[in-house]
Amino acid sequence: MRIKKNSLVTYRVFAAITTLAILVVGFQNCGNSKTFTAAVKINSISGTEEVPQYAELKLGESASFPPLKLFFVVDNSGTMQANQINLSNAFSEMFSNQNADNLSPFESTAYVFNTAQMSIGQSDESFAKLPINDLKYFEQMSWSNLLAGPRSYILNGDVPGDLVGYRSVVSNSSGLNAVSYIPSPVSLFMENSGRSLASTKSFKTRDGSVEEFSKDFTERLKILDPARSAMDPVKKTGVLDMVIDKESGLCAVARVMRNKSDYIKDGDIAAFIVVSDEEDSDIKGLSCIQSVKDYTSEQDFFDGYCINPKTKLSYRELNPSPNQANCKVDYSTGFTYTYSYTLPKTDVSYYIQQRDYTVRQYIVNYSAVTHTYSQPQVVISYYTKAPTYEVPQSTISYYKKVESCDIRDGVKFNCTYTFPQSTTSVFAESFSNCSSFATGKIPSDALLGDSSHPLTCNKLANKTLSGSCTSTDTTKLNCKQNYSPSRLSLAAIDGVVSSTCESFATSSGKLPANAVLNDAGFEVQCASTVKTNIVGSGLCSPNKADCKEAATGKTSVAIDGIPTDASASACMAYAVKNKSKLDSNALLENASYPVTCAESNGRTVTNQEGRCSTLSSAYKNCSEHAAATPTKGTHNGVVASTCLSFIQTAIGPSRVIATSPAPTCALSSAVQTVIVNKTMNYNGTSSTYTPAANASCFDELKDYIAVNDGITTVTSCKVNSVVKSFMLHNTGKLCAQLPDPLSPCSTSAKRECIAQDVAAGDPYLSSLTQKVFAGEFTCNTKCSDTSFCGTQVGTIGENYKDCSVSDASTQRPFKKELYSNKNIVCNLDEKATPVVTRDSYRDIGSKIDYVAGAASESGIPNALANYIRDESELTFGANKPSVSVFVRQPGDSLGTNGSLGTAYNAFADLMGGEKRSVLSGAQGYAEALKSLSAVIKEKLARSFNVDIGQDNKVQRIWHRKAGSTTWGNPLDSSEWSAFGGTVTLNPNYEVEYGDEFRIEFF
Repeated sequence: MRIKKNSLVTYRVFAAITTLAILVVGFQNCGNSKTFTAAVKINSISGTEEVPQYAELKLGESASFPPLKLFFVVDNSGTMQANQINLSNAFSEMFSNQNADNLSPFESTAYVFNTAQMSIGQSDESFAKLPINDLKYFEQMSWSNLLAGPRSYILNGDVPGDLVGYRSVVSNSSGLNAVSYIPSPVSLFMENSGRSLASTKSFKTRDGSVEEFSKDFTERLKILDPARSAMDPVKKTGVLDMVIDKESGLCAVARVMRNKSDYIKDGDIAAFIVVSDEEDSDIKGLSCIQSVKDYTSEQDFFDGYCINPKTKLSYRELNPSPNQANCKVDYSTGFTYTYSYTLPKTDVSYYIQQRDYTVRQYIVNYSAVTHTYSQPQVVISYYTKAPTYEVPQSTISYYKKVESCDIRDGVKFNCTYTFPQSTTSVFAESFSNCSSFATGKIPSDALLGDSSHPLTCNKLANKTLSGSCTSTDTTKLNCKQNYSPSRLSLAAIDGVVSSTCESFATSSGKLPANAVLNDAGFEVQCASTVKTNIVGSGLCSPNKADCKEAATGKTSVAIDGIPTDASASACMAYAVKNKSKLDSNALLENASYPVTCAESNGRTVTNQEGRCSTLSSAYKNCSEHAAATPTKGTHNGVVASTCLSFIQTAIGPSRVIATSPAPTCALSSAVQTVIVNKTMNYNGTSSTYTPAANASCFDELKDYIAVNDGITTVTSCKVNSVVKSFMLHNTGKLCAQLPDPLSPCSTSAKRECIAQDVAAGDPYLSSLTQKVFAGEFTCNTKCSDTSFCGTQVGTIGENYKDCSVSDASTQRPFKKELYSNKNIVCNLDEKATPVVTRDSYRDIGSKIDYVAGAASESGIPNALANYIRDESELTFGANKPSVSVFVRQPGDSLGTNGSLGTAYNAFADLMGGEKRSVLSGAQGYAEALKSLSAVIKEKLARSFNVDIGQDNKVQRIWHRKAGSTTWGNPLDSSEWSAFGGTVTLNPNYEVEYGDEFRIEFF
């Protein structure tokens, strides 16, 4: 049974939790009878009368990490080959020790699914080519026949998962023809004594071999190679291209969730990774079908329910300390309740106060300055050179042996060989033996010593090369410098030769790389020149000669604001303050070129919020008016005093016009219903009433809600359950001997408290314990006829003190089952039998059961994504699967037949996942999967798993700090959640390495 998760948690330190001890319910032999032994409790239990089992765990161990399920959904269309290789190479990054967030410590399972998921009907010509056999069929084949037929190098589509990601199952019975589509991951076959062993998943134990895990995953991914699809000899297209060309990764994920019992167990952590270079073709899920059933009037149907018989057994427990007198206590600590109320809403319409005004501006009139000057320059002339030399050259011709085989699952067949010849040139000429000469100069896989494919060596003419050389270097022959025939000149460069022409030429950085500086007879030369009448702005610098300055005419600039007063000094200060708004060469604070200021007509601003009284002197001509159109809205609550005050309270600052036109308020027809779930603890200050479960709320509780929650109009109120508790003091004393305030019934936090003495020597506790077991039995049933009694001797009543039983059966409804299935329809439920509610009727027509159910049937957009989200919340609670999609993103090239993965991106957003480009390249895939592993590891790190049994559920969590010997109070239900045996702490609950937890469960 699952409990809906509330939230997640991030540990301060990465910690995991391992089971130190699980104390389970057992039976202890006492002569000819059996007595029931339960785990000892720390404190009270919430919501049950049963005595719990428990497990104790400590942070820092890995034995209780929850299992990880990875679902890879991969496109196998013709353009995906490179992307599949990138994904294959990046997979190990999630588990590599080089990745700080690697997942190697976790038990991991990886599935590979195909995006080819379009369900085709029986009337389609390709239907007969769909895979129909499950893996057991292929396991019966010999290894050689398997490789030669269904799984040869060319895939013909017989094996589910190879070309399409499902198989079809057709059943026919009187009056009913049904086609079911079963999701199928890519499978691997291994040889075992001439036969095949099949596997649908890659699996790694905790700290198992990452290399073997990655190799297994890579082998599965290779099967999706689009080049391996068999061709139709007539159409010259792939045998199942009709399905393969319609990609729907969302359907693949939805099929997994629809058939989750085959892939996901309570307590698993899951992740979905979708890789495709095309948009999902079926976001409504209209081609994503679970089954199609065709009914005729020839067959009878019936409706009803499966009843699973269960019996509640009541009995007295074994006294854990029979040699001591003890005080046993039963009491109630509080109750849970649900109430609802409605929030009335008010429709409002009002006008916002607006204003128009003029921003004061001043015109600043100023002069600018320019100057002319002469610039010293230097002309550089130089030679260039291009040295050349010669080296000896030879060629070596060699052969390689190239093997071409069909390979499937590591087995080679249909091998052919070719011997291409290659020639390489080497700069050497001394050889007497070609083989020794070629050593180290040709590839290591070249054929040596093969008389049919010999090496040959040939001397060639010397090779002329370019580069530095000298006449004294014996390794370079016929060295030539090759100077240019005449000098070349650079354009004049600003500056003056301060030392040597060579240093000036070098520092100028203008010479080409092959320029000669100081070779004898070819030295670089410099000649001075002057560039005159250059016009510039600003002031002349020292290196500029014959500088002359001249002022331009007046320039005017309008600037928002005002000087402090009308004086010339204030105007100058205003201009200096706004210097950034003037020309860079403006003349300021120069008596010869005064700056003047004059107020302009200003800049008009309209329809601004606010009031004129709040404007400064920098604004003028202000007028106030109502906005042209009213503002309308709906707000929670009703008008308590005036409409104006209600609106002002709802929207904040008072900007609403009170009159002309006045605001209006009217009670809205829309209301919001709020449902609140709470627990009332008996603490001595709240209720003194002890209600029964399912009772309507009493007035005292409604008054409590009004005072504490501020809700005076409760529309419905119901007590959900009474919180029962149990406590046993093993003190060696009777209840009357316990001094106050230690007496277990002395506090007001307990109701219906009953203290019972268990005398020394009494082998049983005084009050009853209840447990539910499958089947129907009475206290007179023989223990040998039960699965729980634990003995073959006597009856249940003889082995369970003060035995009594009551019915606790459960029901599962069904509709439109074939009447011929009347005796087998309930086989999915152990020992369940059918009870008919509508008998022997007939139906006609075709019924499609979509994977996404009614959402697809109604044509709802994004039906598949919404279905996956909803199923994830039901299955995993708050700890929903991580999602990462690799698709074409905006800005990516669409390539051949490619398209943007808009629906996949929307799916990732819906699930809070990550979006990546399918064109990222090998490194991009590696980084993306490393990022995903960090997200998954955070989930795994804040969760832990205990083996609580299929029919049990976690009830309470206790926490003890590292080093402490005292358990604190049980954690509030808002601080943890449970899915099966996996417990997750919420983000605000902090723990440290070495902290201990006790998990109580039934």
